[in-house]
Order: sequence, then C-alpha cells, then structure tokens
Amino acid sequence: IFPLYNIVVKGSLFTLIILIVAFIFASFLMGLLISTVINDQLLATEIAVFISTPAFIFSGFTFPIWGMLFIHTIFAQILPFTHFLEAFLKVYQMGASLADISNQLIILSLFGIVSIIGTIIALKIKMHNQMPITSPVIISE
Repeated sequence: IFPLYNIVVKGSLFTLIILIVAFIFASFLMGLLISTVINDQLLATEIAVFISTPAFIFSGFTFPIWGMLFIHTIFAQILPFTHFLEAFLKVYQMGASLADISNQLIILSLFGIVSIIGTIIALKIKMHNQMPITSPVIISE
C-alpha cells in the first residue's frame, strides 16, 4: 500500500511488520481473555468496544499523553494501541530500528503473555467449576 500512494516509510518494512504482528498478537489475546472471562457474548463485545473506542484519544494520536490528566495517562498505558502507535511513529517517521522500539515491543509482548496466562487460568477455573461432582465408588465384597 505504501508504494501505491508514494508514501515513504523511513524505517525498515521488516521492523514495521514485526511491530504490527506484535500489536495483533497483544490485541487478539486481550480479546481472547475478555471473551473467556465474560460468559455473555454481547457483554464481552461491549467491553471490547469500550476498551478500543477511546484508543485514538488516549493513545496520544489526537491529544498528547503528556498533556492529559494523570488518571488518563494511566488508562492510556493499559491500552496496547498507545505503545503500538508510539513505536509505529518512530519507525514510520523517524526511521527507528528494532533496537529503538524494543521497549514498546516488550510491552506489547507482555500484554500478550499476561493475556494468555489470564486466559489459561480463566479456562482452568471454568473447567473446574463445570466438572460433575461424583461420589466415590465403594466396592464391597
């Protein structure tokens, strides 16, 4: 798409692809965690929309994070999009390398790892709660 519109990416396309894959990984696994924890599909969708809708506002894209209230900066830090956008702008406009965006890649990876661990724990709890309770069988002679 970039060559089609004569958009010059100052950084490496390989770095950009690694970043995008890390963002997709983090976002997908957060969605998986939400859908695992919440039993109602509609409520899980509403929570996912509630988290992703303000991402543009709180990510620093439309308003700088340093100019936000403290509570808003905390909310911005728990969104994967904030860290993705910070790294994307470094690669896209400043020509940053993988080493330059390593902090953001680590944070996105941590989002994914924490989400997958949370999903596994939630699934184990659900499976444990759904196991039928059986009484012990006593065999007498």
